[in-house]
Amino acid sequence: MNLALFALLLAIAAYNRYALTARLLAGVAASGRVLASFAGMEIGLVLAIVAIAGLWRFEPPGMSRAIAVLPIAAEIGTPELWAAITISAAPENGAVPAIAQQAR
Repeated sequence: MNLALFALLLAIAAYNRYALTARLLAGVAASGRVLASFAGMEIGLVLAIVAIAGLWRFEPPGMSRAIAVLPIAAEIGTPELWAAITISAAPENGAVPAIAQQAR
């Protein structure tokens, strides 16, 4: 949502800069009022972007945190050299998983 509003803000700013400013410098009669109204729209969009970003503070964490992550395991090697690799999510208590070695 914010990216769409920001893209619209950039489009209006570019229109102001390249079309309306050129008309104002050329002396077109109503271009000053049109430029002022578009500048007002830009200010409104900036306020909307800041308001939406401020509301994100009240959003709960994404659903990706609620999904259980299954461990991934792989075994590779030869009869002389063998390795087992297990990748899993970090425990909730903040402990760092240790690397376990085991003989085959």
